[in-house]
Amino acid sequence: MQIKGAIFIIRKTKLLGDTQQQEQNKHRDKVVEEILSSERVYVENLRILVEEIEAELTLLADTNQAIISKDHIPIIFSNINDILIINTELLDRLEELTKNWNENSNIGDFFNKLIPYLKLYSSYVKNHERSNNILRYYQKKDSFNKWISSKFTRYKEQNLNSFLIMPVQRLPRYELLLKELIQSTYKNHPDYESLQQAYNKITEVNRLCNDTINQEKNREKLVSIFNSFSKHKELKDFLSPDRKFICEGPMMKVSRKKHLKRFFFLFNDIFLYATPSGNQYTLHRKMNLSETRIENLKDSNGLKNAFVIKNLRKSFTVFTDSAETKELWIKNISNQIEKIKKSQKNENGDENQIIEAPVWIPDSQTKGCMICKKTFTTFKRKHHCRNCGLVVCGSCSSKRLMMKHIDPKKPVRICDICYGKLNAKTDSPKQENSPKQEKSKRILEKESLSVISKVSKGDKQEKHKNQNEKQKEQENQEKQENQIKEKQENQEQNQEKQENQIKENQENQENQEYQIQEIQENQENQENQENQIEENQENQIEEKQENSN
Repeated sequence: MQIKGAIFIIRKTKLLGDTQQQEQNKHRDKVVEEILSSERVYVENLRILVEEIEAELTLLADTNQAIISKDHIPIIFSNINDILIINTELLDRLEELTKNWNENSNIGDFFNKLIPYLKLYSSYVKNHERSNNILRYYQKKDSFNKWISSKFTRYKEQNLNSFLIMPVQRLPRYELLLKELIQSTYKNHPDYESLQQAYNKITEVNRLCNDTINQEKNREKLVSIFNSFSKHKELKDFLSPDRKFICEGPMMKVSRKKHLKRFFFLFNDIFLYATPSGNQYTLHRKMNLSETRIENLKDSNGLKNAFVIKNLRKSFTVFTDSAETKELWIKNISNQIEKIKKSQKNENGDENQIIEAPVWIPDSQTKGCMICKKTFTTFKRKHHCRNCGLVVCGSCSSKRLMMKHIDPKKPVRICDICYGKLNAKTDSPKQENSPKQEKSKRILEKESLSVISKVSKGDKQEKHKNQNEKQKEQENQEKQENQIKEKQENQEQNQEKQENQIKENQENQENQEYQIQEIQENQENQENQENQIEENQENQIEEKQENSN
């Protein structure tokens, strides 16, 4: 009884297995049928596109009834002829293969042989966005729309755009159908391994096409951003093939006097910020991410959603309108910096050290010099140390020093404390006493005089008078020196403004010359077109005369 029961279970299991396999084979047959039927429809649509639409538009382009310019037709239709040839061959072989189709038939080898030729699709896919842009231009014209509507009345709701996008959609469709076919094929089937190979190949072709699309979109985005900027020398090499656009958006920049709205552009290697003006931008600074670091700031009463951007040449604080936007900016910038750091590690695995420009303390944060504590006035003006960012007076920042990471061309203003530290590091020769040091020296002299005066009481009053007179002379001399310094600073600032104005005038002149050149080129092109039209008309008249003769 036990043996009979075991035999019954084995037979039942076998029957169940056979039933499942039969169901799998039925589904496999349906998928193959779908591949064949969809390929027939696809090839027929390609024929309509090539033999009816493109062919007629090409013929009309040589006449005075042209719907589309002859130069634009190859851009709109790209290499659609090559795709038609490949898929016609694919359909013929599919028809031949499925004539004697059975459960042991192999379709994987067929796809493995043809898939390498499908790489031609990448050229079409790359050009598709450009094709759409030109098509949108013609869709604004009544003559084009009337001609298209007359051609597509028998194709239900389809239009030229829906035909042109079919090759872009076909490759992902192959991938889905092959995946479904693999799922409907049992692993011991002779076709299983071939199908798996074909699926991997078509997936790779699709990946290459998607990369091509992304590269083309990135290129168009870079060109768009470049054209939106007023011409600037820092953007000369902006259109680099290795540069990738990451994100863009507005943020508020904390400046020395007030908060300013700026528009920021992040790429995989650089960071730009600019002032928007209509559809154009005025560039303020380009920063290399290899020289940049991000520092998060906690919310305070005065500032929320803020973080610091620290760079070799310029550091500043920005804030966003929401915590989510702030986190997104920090994440995107930090990710790109991290990628650059990994690629720039030296042989020992150490990262390059970055010298950062200081974040300037806003003017509103202090009413007096942060070194001598004296209150700022009309004559005692505010300055910023380029090394530490403190707000200081002219007396406490009388020195200038070359700091190539801040300004590679000229010395910059730094406070006396930083000047002493930097000179000590470079073992520079002994420097003259600063105004602060001179003041300390005078106080010591005053104390010495008061001690001497105790010994000589008779000369006390006279010495005090002399001392007061000397102090007044010194104070007057200091005031005169400060006034001279302020005048020199004003002259330097005015000179800088004049130089900047000259540069702007030169750039405007270059733009005007460029525009004049473009206008002249357009006029020449228009003249050439008019000459071509006249020649065509003369040729037509001559042909008519010859025919009448």
